[in-house]
Amino acid sequence: MTTVKLMLDTNIFNRVLDGKINSNELTEAGQLFATHVQIRELKNTPDQERRDALVKVFQKLPLHDSPTLWILGETPLGSGILSDEKSGKLISRIQIELDSLKKRDNNHLDSMISEVAIREKMVLVTDDNYLRQVVLKLGGAALSTVELKIIRRS
Repeated sequence: MTTVKLMLDTNIFNRVLDGKINSNELTEAGQLFATHVQIRELKNTPDQERRDALVKVFQKLPLHDSPTLWILGETPLGSGILSDEKSGKLISRIQIELDSLKKRDNNHLDSMISEVAIREKMVLVTDDNYLRQVVLKLGGAALSTVELKIIRRS
């Protein structure tokens, strides 16, 4: 039996902290992955107390690191891989699609996470409806926490 690879979007760490999904539900659903983007976004949480709690959630989960495409000014050294033409076009397409649905400051970061999930054939777990919609449109796999719970119970 193949283990499902789950890329956790940043909002999933908030869901765990808020009690919307139990960390055991995630770990039992598959192998968990994150990139440098998620921890960076968590560390940018304005409220210090919440930021510290989110970082603890991140550190407690058995996460496997997955490199993003290397993007100047975005990717720390050692956390990215060089882009090929296919991946470069994919990340651009994700950003364009996200921007067309709703222009947000973090769309470029969501594009980085999503590109990894699609490229590595992972299921993106996100409660961002726009992001889930784009990933599915571009041939990737994506589930919300509610969908993940339903699948696990069936």
